[in-house]
Amino acid sequence: MSRFIYRPRLTRTINAAVEVHNTLNPKIWDNSNKLRGDVREKLLDAVDEFETGIELPVKFLDAYIVGSNASFNYTKYSDLDVHCIVNFARIDADRAVTEAWMWDEKKIFNDEYDIQIRGIDVEMYIEDVGSNTVSNGIYSLFKDEWIKFPEPIVVDVDEQEVDEQVSVLIPKIESVLTINDSNRLDEVENMIDELYLIRKEGLATDGEYGVGNQVFKEIRNLGYLDRLKDRTIDLREKQLSI
Repeated sequence: MSRFIYRPRLTRTINAAVEVHNTLNPKIWDNSNKLRGDVREKLLDAVDEFETGIELPVKFLDAYIVGSNASFNYTKYSDLDVHCIVNFARIDADRAVTEAWMWDEKKIFNDEYDIQIRGIDVEMYIEDVGSNTVSNGIYSLFKDEWIKFPEPIVVDVDEQEVDEQVSVLIPKIESVLTINDSNRLDEVENMIDELYLIRKEGLATDGEYGVGNQVFKEIRNLGYLDRLKDRTIDLREKQLSI
């Protein structure tokens, strides 16, 4: 079997996961930088569906559009990230249990629903109201207004470190993608979790243009995240079959 060999883009001046535009993504925002009405309507429907399906008694206080599509650095690969805000303190459970439960709810919803806005994948998250959202731009879906309007940016990406980490991750991912035993489903899910944690920790320490977030985006842009998610679906189907 031929194996994919990751070849770092040694000649690029900006990592392939980053582009800088003079305007916000016109598929999502109108000329006045307001969220398009039909986009908001569909996203609110998705948020409502997400909230309704959670087994714990939770109430979404708001839903934020964050990330590249709430900024000037979107690419054709960028997801539309929606962070649903919850007060974890109101959930009658240990904090660690609550966080793990919310993480699982997010994974289940994103695996089961393939939501797109004009070809852009929608990715749902759950965030505690006490957390600090790390994003150049933050837009409130409920209020239909900017909480933080994005600023034009100068991107400075440590491309060598990004390439080194991606080169280490790819063999691990490819190994996981060969799994056919449904009893090893957790290994595939753990690999997906590892990628999201790389992103989360990178955002917390270095921001949107730090190494962790760029590693995640490079892996996603190469198609590995979708392939891992497809593998989980295949293995779940095997678990339910005789």
